[in-house]
Amino acid sequence: MINKLAGKENMRKRIVIVECYSSAVNYIHDIRERGFEPVLLENYQPEEEREKVREMNDLAYAFNGDLRPMVIMAKESYEETLEMVRRLMPVLILPGSDPGTALALRLSFDLKLKNNPPGIFWNIRDKRVMQETLKSAGLRFIRSYTICSEEDALRRYRAEEGRRVVIKPSQAAGSAGVYICGSEREACEAYRVNSAFVRKRDRKGEKVILQEYISGDEYAVDTISCKGRHVALFGMKYIKRRCNGFGKIYDTDLYFSPDDPSMDELLEYCFQVLTCLGIQYGSVHSEIMIDDSGPVLIEVNPRPAGAFQRYSFQDKVMVNHETAVALDSYLMDPESFFGKYPVRMHLKQPAAVRQICIPEEIFVKRVKLKERLSRLRSFDYVIEHGENCIYPRTTDLDTNGGMIYLTADDPEIIDEDLGVIRRLEKEGLHELYDWYRT
Repeated sequence: MINKLAGKENMRKRIVIVECYSSAVNYIHDIRERGFEPVLLENYQPEEEREKVREMNDLAYAFNGDLRPMVIMAKESYEETLEMVRRLMPVLILPGSDPGTALALRLSFDLKLKNNPPGIFWNIRDKRVMQETLKSAGLRFIRSYTICSEEDALRRYRAEEGRRVVIKPSQAAGSAGVYICGSEREACEAYRVNSAFVRKRDRKGEKVILQEYISGDEYAVDTISCKGRHVALFGMKYIKRRCNGFGKIYDTDLYFSPDDPSMDELLEYCFQVLTCLGIQYGSVHSEIMIDDSGPVLIEVNPRPAGAFQRYSFQDKVMVNHETAVALDSYLMDPESFFGKYPVRMHLKQPAAVRQICIPEEIFVKRVKLKERLSRLRSFDYVIEHGENCIYPRTTDLDTNGGMIYLTADDPEIIDEDLGVIRRLEKEGLHELYDWYRT
């Protein structure tokens, strides 16, 4: 049962979501369920970019079939944006995706609204800073270095004495720009690609970093914090694969229950990380590797889990879906919140998400994912991309060929269905798309 704080007095009170994208679009439903009015604030875009951004964002806002809420765009000047938002008299301002974090924290602070303190921004957005923060606190961390040239990349790579390294942007998400390098040539190429990527994005403080490579099992834990205490809502084990020689892409995400005793060490470390980084409220998506030495943080993302997880899907899998619990962490007093939600929550049934990998650039005339895969016993829904367009070779989460969401009472049913998808991807791509090579 969704906690409802709705009342007549709330109907004109507003909750602002900054850069509401991916699974954060579930906030639209949940804000209304609690009797508030959602307002979606988009980061400032120059005039020539707005049509493209509007088309993409409007598709996201309609993902659940909700009525389109009020949508506003930030001004080029922060002061003008602050005054525009002040006039809305919001009760909360929350980030809906990584690029919305800075503005949400700053506006919340200036309007004296409950949120994480803006002083932790670099802890939760810059992948090198967050590792240095863990190091200072005595927690296990990944050695990370800023690199500013190919010579820098070569010097740092050689210092690893033949061990593999990771080169990536310091603020990217969805595995964008992540390269696992095992040679000097790969290190130089990864630096060149990421340097161009960082220059093009032109984000404040973003750099290319080189990290030691940790080999192990990779997990994600989604948590909700309330006044500095944390609840583990659900977790996923990532199954990834190499691509393009030395990158890694998502393949399958297998959900696990936080109350599983085998997850004790992972959850204890995750909570220590959140406290160390200064997290006080709301959703955090933490990615953690486990090797022979135990868990170590890859990165945190201060927003709901990505990959467009519908609240209807999450409600089949878990007791309460993520954006609902996140809102409660702000709207409820801590005693009531922790009385309602256990520190380690239980999943109701197994689930998985499977991304389709496109091995080469193709032209897709028609997408048949739902048509073919809805026959699977664990099928819940699928995210299909466009038709009559080019699909690039898959190199990260944003360039997958589609995402299939599976859930069933019996995990063996999910395993069987994942096997069908793997076979079709490898041998029967024509059953999933009408396509030809470009």
